[in-house]
Amino acid sequence: DKSGIAKKRIVFDAGKKDIYLYGSWNQWKDGSLMNFDETSKKSYLDLELPAGKYEYKFKDSENWMTDDSRNVNENFNHYFEIHSNFVKTIYPNL
Repeated sequence: DKSGIAKKRIVFDAGKKDIYLYGSWNQWKDGSLMNFDETSKKSYLDLELPAGKYEYKFKDSENWMTDDSRNVNENFNHYFEIHSNFVKTIYPNL
């Protein structure tokens, strides 16, 4: 049953492959290898999550990274919120 679950696409314009996404949805464990779009040179990953507030960050083989085009919070992490009354698919253009 997928009711109450929202799809969220995270996009990162790192310009290189082998970028991992880590986040608070799984207590920062087990980073997920992001997909890489050869045309746009952007990495992306689709998540399915319940309503809540989430933090995330990117990592290559050695370094934690942030996306300069997105805001960070006091923990220097990116963030987003999925509202319980706003569960729909959001896919930004690559």
